[in-house]
Amino acid sequence: MFVVFTADDAVQSYTLNAVNQFLAHRQNPNGCPPKMKFYVSLNFTNCTLVTDHTMTHVGDPSQDEINGNLIALNALASIPLSAIKGFRAPFLDCVNILKKLSTAGFTYDFSPAATDPGTDAYWPY
Repeated sequence: MFVVFTADDAVQSYTLNAVNQFLAHRQNPNGCPPKMKFYVSLNFTNCTLVTDHTMTHVGDPSQDEINGNLIALNALASIPLSAIKGFRAPFLDCVNILKKLSTAGFTYDFSPAATDPGTDAYWPY
C-alpha cells in the first residue's frame, strides 16, 4: 500500500504541530519515517520545502500567475528562485500546465493524481 499525505495551501504553526503529532510515532513498512510535502500559495508558510501553488489558486493558471508567484516567493520570503523547483496545480487541474511549468523552469510537478485516467501514477512512478 502507498499513502500520500500532503497539505494544500496554508501551513501554519498549529497545522504543522498537528501533522507532527499525527506522524510522530508512525513509520513505513521499511522502518523509515513518513515524509510530507507542503504546497503553498503565498501567505501562512512555515515549512522547509516550498513548491509553487500559485497566489490566487485558480484552475489552469496563466503563465503570468505561475511566474508571478515565483517572483513573490523570492521577494517576500527570500527564497532563491533556484530553490523553488516543484509545482502543484490548484484543484489538481494539470491538463494544460506542463508547458507553462517548463517555461518557468520547474523541475517537477506533483499535480497528477493516481486516479487520473492514463496517468499510471501508482507507486513506484
